[in-house]
Amino acid sequence: MKNISYKIVTLGLMLMLLAPVVAQEEGTANPLAGYTLGLNVGYPVVAGETYDEGKGPIIGIAGNTPYGFALGPFNMGVGFSLEAALMKDNTQVGVVGTINTTIFVTPYGPLSYWGGVGYYDGLGLAGGLYFDYMLPNMPLILKPYVRGLINTSGGSEGGDLTGFVNLGVMVMYSF
Repeated sequence: MKNISYKIVTLGLMLMLLAPVVAQEEGTANPLAGYTLGLNVGYPVVAGETYDEGKGPIIGIAGNTPYGFALGPFNMGVGFSLEAALMKDNTQVGVVGTINTTIFVTPYGPLSYWGGVGYYDGLGLAGGLYFDYMLPNMPLILKPYVRGLINTSGGSEGGDLTGFVNLGVMVMYSF
């Protein structure tokens, strides 16, 4: 299973390195405008039964699309996350569909909410807060975050609730 996590990181690095090649010349429409793609690295600071004994880094790929919808006063964006929790005894792979929205704008960048539902070796829900810092004169966004995950992969047979709270950072390329 650890081989999967290395493939996820390799794919993410390849996509980020190819991104400037895909960018269009100035004055032409860029079909990837509004999309972001990047690498996620985190570490659990609080963990449930399944993650507590052998907790390790969480790595993956995350992305956002230019698509979304209005929910009351918030403009919700749609994205995804594909990641792996590299635990001591095994690796759990997660695939999460996400929504995100800006909840407060600071002079240094927006504070955003991120939530998702998906599969993380069991059905799961995730949510967290991110700070979006655009690097000056670069198409890169640094996103330090705190987030939590609750899923049904707990217990010796699975099906019990477990999860973790992790701190991390995403490095996103904005097309």
